[in-house]
Amino acid sequence: YEGELPPMNDEVRHVTIPAGNWAISVHQGAHETCWQSWNRMYRDWLPASGHQLREAAPFEIYLNSIKQVRPEDLRTEIWIPIR
Repeated sequence: YEGELPPMNDEVRHVTIPAGNWAISVHQGAHETCWQSWNRMYRDWLPASGHQLREAAPFEIYLNSIKQVRPEDLRTEIWIPIR
């Protein structure tokens, strides 16, 4: 499907992820500290990797919920589009 689908409800919605290469990192800890992992990926990993950013929006996938685990045990995937 191409195009934007309306949200299914307040928490679930369909999105299309553009094809291509992605750098993926997993942040463990409170969502409020995710910025530290984003900084490491953009500031440290990306320049040293030899990759470049491509035109696509980066995003996060929440692998668990504060309803399931303590804040320090939250796991969040960070996806950055690369070429």
